Amino acid sequence: MSTTMTHTNTTTNTAGVPPAPPEAHQRAGVEWVQIEEKDLDRHFLSGEFFISRAALATLSGEGSTLFDVLDWFNGSHESITVGDTRRINEQLQAFFGFDGSKPNRRAFFVEIDLIPTTTTTEDTMTQAAPTDSLVAIFGEPISSYTRADAIADGSLVDVTETAKEAGFRVPVALTRAAWESCVAWNDADSKRQTYQDEAGRLWDVLWMCMQTAIHAKAQDTFFFLLYRVPRGGRGVRARLTRLKAVIGPGDAGEPVVTIMEPTED
Repeated sequence: MSTTMTHTNTTTNTAGVPPAPPEAHQRAGVEWVQIEEKDLDRHFLSGEFFISRAALATLSGEGSTLFDVLDWFNGSHESITVGDTRRINEQLQAFFGFDGSKPNRRAFFVEIDLIPTTTTTEDTMTQAAPTDSLVAIFGEPISSYTRADAIADGSLVDVTETAKEAGFRVPVALTRAAWESCVAWNDADSKRQTYQDEAGRLWDVLWMCMQTAIHAKAQDTFFFLLYRVPRGGRGVRARLTRLKAVIGPGDAGEPVVTIMEPTED
């Protein structure tokens, strides 16, 4: 299938994500991410595709991936016309639209979003689990090197205050590796690559982690995806990457969240 969509803009916002198309903002409460051209080329798709942040959050490494979703467009389907919405899988759907104010090759667009539901998935990371239950699962802490020590020496970066704004109700920290890969950014990086700031990049990490926990029925350990501009070199385009979140006991047995690189323990 070859589909052409509206809106061409290769700039990124301060959070490192390409801006959503103007028409997408007409749908209140939906934030959009533009799928990269190289990912579309890999599936022989042309034009521009957009996926909502909530939909992207469901695509963990343990289930369907973005590439699985794009594969769907190359399948055998009955005729599709402008205005149709088609089910991709149990969670996602695709809307096929048309904007007559745009040139021919940019008039058609596709938006991938969650299938509307009236049920509510309880966010496991907003509820503090009883300390006794955590001890029963994880056992009493046996290491003298505590979470507080890791935060003090910089091995972990405490982001709890910002995380509260994203909906977390428990302490949250990033490992140094995850911070350097997806958050760290300074003036020199902005001059060399593209203007961003750490606050925006951190928000993207926390928001996608929370959305995955809500929509993907996350367990104690889960993976989530986000687009971010890699730090270093001269790259200016956001690239898809994966992080891991682990919910476990803190120094006093309280539930805490640690966000890390997929290969970290």
